[in-house]
Amino acid sequence: MRLPWQRSAQLPAQASVDAGYAAPSSSSAAAVRTANEQLRSITQPTSGGAYGYLGLRSPAQAAEVLSGLTQLAEALEPALSQVDRYLRREEHSGRLESVDGPFAGDATAAVGTTHMWLSEAAVAAEKLSQALENAQIATGGLARPTDRSRQ
Repeated sequence: MRLPWQRSAQLPAQASVDAGYAAPSSSSAAAVRTANEQLRSITQPTSGGAYGYLGLRSPAQAAEVLSGLTQLAEALEPALSQVDRYLRREEHSGRLESVDGPFAGDATAAVGTTHMWLSEAAVAAEKLSQALENAQIATGGLARPTDRSRQ
């Protein structure tokens, strides 16, 4: 299934711009794309660092990366909730129609299924956040000895 912004400019006959069918271009979508690009850029193999892993040179830097990832994970749940609330509000108000995909003609089922999966994602985000926080705590006491004779 192609996403709406991947389709040709031609809209399905039953859809209209007035019905809200338009390519996404919100500042929120742009911010998420930018965050995704930034995260992908740091996961590319680099030269240097601890075997090229994120350019890390110390356990403190690893803990700092884990801290940032924890914050990202913590931000997922509120973002997922906002998307869910928006879609459910719009569907309840009758401002959505499902013009394509597995729920064509049934916006209520599409939004209900989206709600189910966003709820699952929110639970997974909470677990991810807790796991990352625990990993950061465990990493917090690590150090690289400066005296190489101790190895």
